[in-house]
Amino acid sequence: KNLRIGDFPGRWGGDEFVVCLEDFGDAGNAAAAAQKLLLVLSEKYEIGNSEVYATPSIGIAIYPDSGAAADRLIKAADLAMYQAKASGRGRYQFFADAMQEEAQTRHALEWALRRGVERGEFRLAYQPQICLRTGVILGVEALLRWEHPARGLLTPHYFIQGLEEFGLINEVGGWVIHTACEQVRRWHEMDFEPMRIGVNVSAQQLEDPMLIDKIRSALTDTNLSPEFLELELTESSLMADPAQAGALLREIRDVGVRIAIDDFGTGYSSLTYLHDFPLNALKIDRNFVQSVEANERGGPIANMIVGLGKNLGLDVIAEGVETQGQLEYLRHQGCDVAQGYYYARPESPENLTPWLASNQRVSETNVRFIPSASRDDETGT
Repeated sequence: KNLRIGDFPGRWGGDEFVVCLEDFGDAGNAAAAAQKLLLVLSEKYEIGNSEVYATPSIGIAIYPDSGAAADRLIKAADLAMYQAKASGRGRYQFFADAMQEEAQTRHALEWALRRGVERGEFRLAYQPQICLRTGVILGVEALLRWEHPARGLLTPHYFIQGLEEFGLINEVGGWVIHTACEQVRRWHEMDFEPMRIGVNVSAQQLEDPMLIDKIRSALTDTNLSPEFLELELTESSLMADPAQAGALLREIRDVGVRIAIDDFGTGYSSLTYLHDFPLNALKIDRNFVQSVEANERGGPIANMIVGLGKNLGLDVIAEGVETQGQLEYLRHQGCDVAQGYYYARPESPENLTPWLASNQRVSETNVRFIPSASRDDETGT
């Protein structure tokens, strides 16, 4: 009843439908028709004793601008519909040529990532974490890299979102945990000071029902004691569903694995949940560390995080330390651990092993200072 005589609706497949409008005049009339459909489809549906609401999204393609053939028009409308969904759902979107280019780029990335997973093109780099009180190397953080066959070694900035969007992050994340555990166990066998390994875990991995099994399997297969594995999770991933996150964190704690909140200060943690979560460490976001010398807002925030961590009995780790001034400031405030270019870039196991062998205790006289040409190097998984 909300369509004209001559308009043709039909189910395209699954939860997708197509409506063909003839002689609709101009784009404004098409938009008005789409808005009318959105309102009608958004009304409540009574199913049994429940009320259910839908959040439709509509893509609009116009003949002949969006395509001269039926299949081209439907494909264009489909691309526009997905753009509407990505923009927040419950809206309509006209097709634009840029969407076709974006879809082609997205398809190429998906193909390359799937090929990369199949061919084992992913690598781990490791960055040391230094105790500010003793100079001892307490651990390393594992950082994911993609050895792209044409573009070289890429940092997560270029591909993490793709791994999540295309459903590959759980597979790659499981590989990261296992490979990181295996590497730190090898370093233990070299009679280095016992080190822990920090591994980033994404929000999607927290929803993986096999995550705990993957952690247990990695520890068992590599014969690594669980206290040497530290999982790093962001505030936003935990606060999306605090109750569920708390239950998962308690399972992880029961395995014996350490838990750290990464990039602390950039999210919206509830102090109540922060107190209740079984945490071991807070990591100060690099942006706050970068500004501690310039009397900017980063200094007071870094101080607050250090104080909060101390009051909660947690280790505090500063990431992105690049200068001796930043290091001294953090040490004076009571920060426990630092990592960053001041000590070393993230390195392959082959390059980092000799550094670890000659720097089991680090001081300002034997650090290898490398100015930060690119901050992408310290982006986690």
